[in-house]
Amino acid sequence: MHLYVLARGIKQEIDRWVNDLSARYYPYEIKKGQQKVMCQLAVRPVQIYEIVFPEDQLDEVLKTIKPQRVYTGGKYKYYQKMIDMLGKLMGLKKVPEYVDDKKFRIYAPYVAVHPIGIKQDRYDEEIEKL
Repeated sequence: MHLYVLARGIKQEIDRWVNDLSARYYPYEIKKGQQKVMCQLAVRPVQIYEIVFPEDQLDEVLKTIKPQRVYTGGKYKYYQKMIDMLGKLMGLKKVPEYVDDKKFRIYAPYVAVHPIGIKQDRYDEEIEKL
């Protein structure tokens, strides 16, 4: 079972909370009637990051972080729809396609990066009009 919660707090307190949760074990019966094993509580963060960079470097940034849309088959078929809806709620534009030249990549084998959207910078003259 998966439980999704929103947690706020001072970073070191959130880290302590995650560490304490990760130290918990619960009995788990693999098959009915068989011996129970202890299963560790898995705390997996789902986070939104805003990455700020020069506008003309969009393609290079995309090649670096390699965002990938969610595979929409099987049990994941609604995940991308939810991500797209989140982007619309945030007022973001769709992330453009990019050519993966395989030259540079951040090493993160257990990190999934899914694009939500992009937005243009607000320049000083636009801010002055407000």
